[in-house]
Amino acid sequence: MKTDVLNTLTNEELLHRIQLLQQELLDRGIDSSSQDDCLPSVSSLYISELEQELAAKNLQLASYMNQVETLTAAVAAVEMRQFTSQRLQTMMERTDELGKLARGFQQMISNLQSREQQLAEAKEQLEAVLNAVPGTIAWISATGHYIGVNRHLAEIVNLSPEDFEGQELGFLNSSSDFTQFINAFLESPATSLTTEMPIPVRGEKCHYLLVAQKYHNNQAMVLVGIDITEKQQYFDHLEQRVAERTAELAIAKDRAEVANQAKSTFIANMSHELRSPLNAILGFAQLMMRSPHLDPEQRENVTIINRSGEHLLNLINHVLDLSKIEAGKTALLPKNFDLYCLLEDVEDMFYLRAEDKGLRLRCDRTAAVPRYISTDEVKLRQVLINLLNNAIKFTHQGEVLISVDAETYQGDHYQITFAVTDTGPGIAPEELDQLFEAFGQTQVGRDSQEGTGLGLPISQKFVQLMQGEIQVESVLGQGSRFSFTIPVQSVPVTQVSSRPIKSRVIALEPHQPAYRILVVDDKTSNRLLLVKLLASLGFQVREAMNGQEAIALWDEWEPHLIWMDMRMPIMDGYEATKYIKRTVKGNATAVIALTASVLEEEKAVVLSAGCDDFVRKPFLEDTIFDTMAKHLGVRYRYENYTANTPATTNTSLDPTKLQAQPLHWQQQLYQAAMDCDDGRLKELIAELPSHHARLSDMLLTLVNQYSMDEILEAVHPDASIP
Repeated sequence: MKTDVLNTLTNEELLHRIQLLQQELLDRGIDSSSQDDCLPSVSSLYISELEQELAAKNLQLASYMNQVETLTAAVAAVEMRQFTSQRLQTMMERTDELGKLARGFQQMISNLQSREQQLAEAKEQLEAVLNAVPGTIAWISATGHYIGVNRHLAEIVNLSPEDFEGQELGFLNSSSDFTQFINAFLESPATSLTTEMPIPVRGEKCHYLLVAQKYHNNQAMVLVGIDITEKQQYFDHLEQRVAERTAELAIAKDRAEVANQAKSTFIANMSHELRSPLNAILGFAQLMMRSPHLDPEQRENVTIINRSGEHLLNLINHVLDLSKIEAGKTALLPKNFDLYCLLEDVEDMFYLRAEDKGLRLRCDRTAAVPRYISTDEVKLRQVLINLLNNAIKFTHQGEVLISVDAETYQGDHYQITFAVTDTGPGIAPEELDQLFEAFGQTQVGRDSQEGTGLGLPISQKFVQLMQGEIQVESVLGQGSRFSFTIPVQSVPVTQVSSRPIKSRVIALEPHQPAYRILVVDDKTSNRLLLVKLLASLGFQVREAMNGQEAIALWDEWEPHLIWMDMRMPIMDGYEATKYIKRTVKGNATAVIALTASVLEEEKAVVLSAGCDDFVRKPFLEDTIFDTMAKHLGVRYRYENYTANTPATTNTSLDPTKLQAQPLHWQQQLYQAAMDCDDGRLKELIAELPSHHARLSDMLLTLVNQYSMDEILEAVHPDASIP
């Protein structure tokens, strides 16, 4: 085919040359008639030259064809991945275009060989990694056929990776959850998906975390499976343990509730059994101190009995407080009060004790401390008393300092820091950790053989209820510092009730009804105490031992007020009160519960039974008198002062203390009293310095009683001049 084409081209070229020769002869003037004579010789000569030229060209063309065939064979070898450059060696020595092409092709072959070697190494590394991965890996086409898998997946089903290539997805089990999951993913528009699935492997249930990811324009996907069987088994075991633990906790909760109920019952019983005899001890001691016939020695003896009884009551209260805290019966009860007065009261309470020991007792507070605040006054007072009691008890020389400071952090909200510092023996570092343990005492405490080790634990619990924490700093041989910081809210003086300053009740005011009082208690000593106390003032008093006797006497005698003990044999106070309050006549009788229980919920139970009020044992005589005045309107005569109403039971205002204040302040006070502006009066009273707390209390009491005339009479005469 190639030779025919070559011959055709050569003849055409020959004819063309002959025509050119004829034209050349004509141009030279050679006659055409003579052309026939010379043409054969000329033609033969020229044809011979042409044939030689044609032969040379044929040789050259054959060489090129050979080179082309060599390149074609090299390309075919590359296509067959048979890289060889031996046939190109001669061609690369050429300087023409074929040589350049051969050299370029040789470089390409070298690059391909190097690249293929790199790809082979990368493939080997990838296969090693995929086979080393503990999880399963599969490549799946969009048509649902396996492209390939790693060795771990193949070994799970006892096959080789090659057995998966080209197989349909469900060739092992078309109905398995695994197959359905992959088919659903391939049909969904999602590009990635993660799920957990149980998959049976060699007859065992295994759990796998499957991560699917599409690639190549969603034409294929890769699926990675991670065996989480151990984790699932751990979770299953954990869930079982949680269920078992929950059941155990439920049982423990039931037991704890039973224990708490038993503890509450114990607290109630112990409270009644301990506080009832103390009620008699303290009550009769107070009753004896009312007698004007006691000589100094007898009065001192009664004072010792009363002080010892109060100490015993304090210890009992500590034990009961701790029990209530542990039983979750203690709650925060905030109220508005005068912090300055509280600090003065606490200082006055310990002043004589400190003086007797030769100690200096000081109370320092900064100007930043608000006077009127809202928090649990009772608990704050108890904490300060406990800390001061310890400080004075263990300090034998030097001083005890109460310091109070405050910082505002949001409007009327403050952080107040209280600290009690002493110059006592200090506390060893190794003993600091046991300070707040119940019944725990330091070596100094054990050596003193005083206290129970309950004051600090209870104080810490109270401070924690008030959102604080007691901190201790101590140097052995130099002293200790107990401090705590609690959040409080300042309140205006108008929201604080004034404290009445009372004198001792000595009799009933004349021209009052003959009040009939029934005392019901199963304990003879408790009945006798109230009978003597009330009869000495002029009340008509009768007594009953239980609820049945109380009902009979009530029905017959119709008392104005009944002091009802709640725990009694035969019929207790609850049943007796319910019976009395069911009647119209009973609703006209005031029933006041007397109980030795310290549980706060006891009050709600008592009031729900129909009682009008609630008083705990042991009680102060003032509590008895105030309660009767509240429910009957009784008026009393007081020692050194006679009042017309229970509200005016305060000592007289001392004009000298009032007139010692700045004149311009007295003028404003005078004008506010003239205008009966109690709000302005309270604002002016709040401006008094802290060391005039008693004067402030007296003025507030008069304002609350609307006794403006006493204020007008007490101010300096110049203050009334406009």
